[in-house]
Amino acid sequence: GVWHGRSLAAFDYFAKKAGKDICLTAVDTFDGTPTAPTQICDEYVGGYRYEFDENMKRCGVTHLEVHSQPSVITARWFHDATFDAVFIDADHSYEAVCADILAWGPKVKVTGLLAGHDYDRPDVKRAVLSHFNEADVKVSGRTWIASAFSRLIWQNFS
Repeated sequence: GVWHGRSLAAFDYFAKKAGKDICLTAVDTFDGTPTAPTQICDEYVGGYRYEFDENMKRCGVTHLEVHSQPSVITARWFHDATFDAVFIDADHSYEAVCADILAWGPKVKVTGLLAGHDYDRPDVKRAVLSHFNEADVKVSGRTWIASAFSRLIWQNFS
């Protein structure tokens, strides 16, 4: 996710390798979450935001917009159908994942993808399956991927 920037750096790397010119938008408070108390610490000099920025520089990520505030608040700033892909990996509670899916789902183009991490966590899986038909969710390791189109259909006919 955004916390250390590894997932963002990977997105950037593979996009460049495919010849795509993309702009990444990162959203994180850089404060950790109550559901992941091990993330709330002073592990890095300058804090997690400093560590994130340093990792982005080291990996050569240049087309990046960062919003240091809660996810659902940031989602309000964007028009619907703006993004080709959104990757959710914030608070892992059922309520927070549902809120992120509801906030960011409409921001994804109908041809786009909504994805996230930690599908192996029961609350994350339950939240994803409360918004998508299980047959429409692809899982690779701990990552889940669903099309925005399947969310629209599921939402309108379930």
